[in-house]
This record gives sequence, C-alpha cells and structure tokens, in this order.
Amino acid sequence: MGERDGRSGERGGERDRGRMRTPRPRAQASASASGSARSRSGSGSGSRQQRQRPRKVGFFGRWYVILLGAVIVLGVLGYFWFYPSMKIAYHEARNERVLGAQLKAVKAYNTQLQQEVQSLETTQGVADYAREQLNLVLKGDHTVIVTRDGKPITSDTTQQLQDLENNTEVKRPFGAWTTFLDRVFGSE
Repeated sequence: MGERDGRSGERGGERDRGRMRTPRPRAQASASASGSARSRSGSGSGSRQQRQRPRKVGFFGRWYVILLGAVIVLGVLGYFWFYPSMKIAYHEARNERVLGAQLKAVKAYNTQLQQEVQSLETTQGVADYAREQLNLVLKGDHTVIVTRDGKPITSDTTQQLQDLENNTEVKRPFGAWTTFLDRVFGSE
C-alpha cells in the first residue's frame, strides 16, 4: 500500500481504489505528491516547500481605512479650499436674482404708471381719476364708499410697489432650495 501502481498513475491503497485520475504532468504530480505527503506528516519535514503563514496586515494596510482617511482629508481640503469661493459665488448669484426680480417688478410698475399717465391725458381718464382717487362725483352719479375700520378704501400706489417688490422671486430666489442654501452659505 502507498506505492505506485504501474497501470494508471494511481496510488495504491483502499482510499484511492475505484477512482480514476487524469494524468498530470510530472512537475505537478511531484509537487502535489510532496504536498500530500507534507499534509500527512504534518510538519513537512524534508520538503523544499514550507508552509506559508498568513501575512499579518497592520492598521494602515486595510484598504477601507485608507479610503476613509482619503475621503476625510479630501473633505477637509475641499471645505477650506472651495467653501469660501462657493460662498461668495452663492451670494453673488443670490443678489443677482433678487436684483433681477426687483428690476422686473419696477419695470412692471413703471409700465402701469405710464398707462395711467396716458389715460389721464384724456377727459374720460381725468373723470375716472377724480371719482376713484379724489372721491368727486358728477351730477346724477350714485356713490358708494367702501370702508375698512372707518376709513375709505382707495388704491394706494406705494402699497402696489411694495407688493411688486415683495413677490416670491425676491424672497426665495432659488425656490425651495433657498432656505437650505442660506443655512449652508449664510444669508447677507
């Protein structure tokens, strides 16, 4: 037992009987034979190959620790490198949008005032203005005065200008993101 049979390259013995093995090249067969002999004997005495020990990996040899450290370093560098310039860019973009919305509101108000001036150049326009703003009546007119808290309600042009300036484009130039961006970069 344990010796080679000359027939098919199998080892003799009860364990290997009945199994067919594929022929191997001699270098592999001898390496596997010495490996199997080493595994049987335990210590591998007399063989050239020594048992490989598992390599100990230090703290900095783990890839995820290095990756985490790189992300933290890049985050800190990004904060100090890019954050100040991004803050300035945000404030400039915010001011640009706010001023654009205010300019749009003022242009709309100016257009409304130009239309009122054009209407006041006609007699009908002057009569309408006298009725609405000055509470004057013509002969035969029936007047109704609507009051709020005892004061008559008239259209106030300064209130119209404030309403145009305080629209949502001025208060929230970036829409729903305005609150978040103001918290990140601070509002002026």
